[in-house]
Amino acid sequence: MGDPLHKPYDQAVLSRSRRLSIAIILGILAAFGPLSMDMYLPALPKIAKDFHTNASFLQLTITFFVLVLASLKRLV
Repeated sequence: MGDPLHKPYDQAVLSRSRRLSIAIILGILAAFGPLSMDMYLPALPKIAKDFHTNASFLQLTITFFVLVLASLKRLV
């Protein structure tokens, strides 16, 4: 039967405001990757100048970022 003090969590019990807040949080998290890439790409020449390197080396960071982002989305 089970312990009456530890009832299984019913997923349909979430209130409307709770579901809305979860949807907003998930939307923000889903937009994080594209927004961060849109901020990073225009700054690439300035970053290369500040770190005294060339843009082709910094393009490896873009590759790494996309690979990590894709692998994390694969987990979810």
